[in-house]
Amino acid sequence: MERKKKEKDGPGSILKWRKKQKPTEESKPEKVNLEETKPPEAKPEEALKKEPHSEEIKPKEVKQKEPQQKKTKSKTDPVEIDPEEKVGIIARTLLREALESGKAPEKEVNLMQTKDYSSMRFGVDFPLLTKERKERYYAKPIVIRGVEYWMCSEWYIGDKPLLLEWLREKGVIK
Repeated sequence: MERKKKEKDGPGSILKWRKKQKPTEESKPEKVNLEETKPPEAKPEEALKKEPHSEEIKPKEVKQKEPQQKKTKSKTDPVEIDPEEKVGIIARTLLREALESGKAPEKEVNLMQTKDYSSMRFGVDFPLLTKERKERYYAKPIVIRGVEYWMCSEWYIGDKPLLLEWLREKGVIK
């Protein structure tokens, strides 16, 4: 294969094009008289003697925004659940909030500490709540009526209908 040699200074060369260009009046920088642009020099004595402002400085007036009448969701409003949401995420968020906000009565909280009730009501194979940190429980404790509990982290897809049923009964979800 033959390679064509590029002409460095040939007829369509950039070098020749640049050489042909001549500076125009418009492209030349404008001459500036430096004497006119210098600020007037201040005497050192005058710089030290500054007069206080004769005008009073007024604080800016701040307009207070009027509260908008938007309906915001509070933690007590029922929420909609994405059908594709994983059961562990629902338990970690909505069940935790429901328990911490007191949706479960004291008697039910005591039952949630038993394996039988937790298995029947939520489908989990361990007590839903325990007062001591163990394996198979979330690391972050929840506080129900001033008492720390750890919630079971072993959730499976078959447990989702039971969890959603409990959350609907307590008014957490729609």
